[in-house]
Amino acid sequence: MAYDDAKAKALGILGKKAKFPKLSGNLDKDIDASNAAERAMNQARTKFADALLAWKQAVDRTSDTCEAYKDIFEGNDFGLDAKNPDEKKKIDQATKLLADDLTDTISKLKKHRTVCESMFKDVTSGAKQIDKL
Repeated sequence: MAYDDAKAKALGILGKKAKFPKLSGNLDKDIDASNAAERAMNQARTKFADALLAWKQAVDRTSDTCEAYKDIFEGNDFGLDAKNPDEKKKIDQATKLLADDLTDTISKLKKHRTVCESMFKDVTSGAKQIDKL
């Protein structure tokens, strides 16, 4: 029931002798502001969820690219003679350096993905709760 209807019915029950208390504030204005804020929040939530999904996809692509780079570096001779012991040592050192760096990046990306997934779940769970209101 709308507040104005409830007030009118309450006044009908109280009768003409009753004095309705003076109320501060403007309930209609506050309700309109609340509804506008909820619409703005829902728009922001949708944009945020879209941004989180884009972040997750970018993290996944970056991780996949790192894995591909590792695959390319491993077994690559970088144009050197792998049969030459000095050059083989250089190849192995360079491969290890690059692979270790990429492995470290992949590890960091997994942490980013975990945070992103958690945040995405929170946002979508909140959206479901709001939709039930």
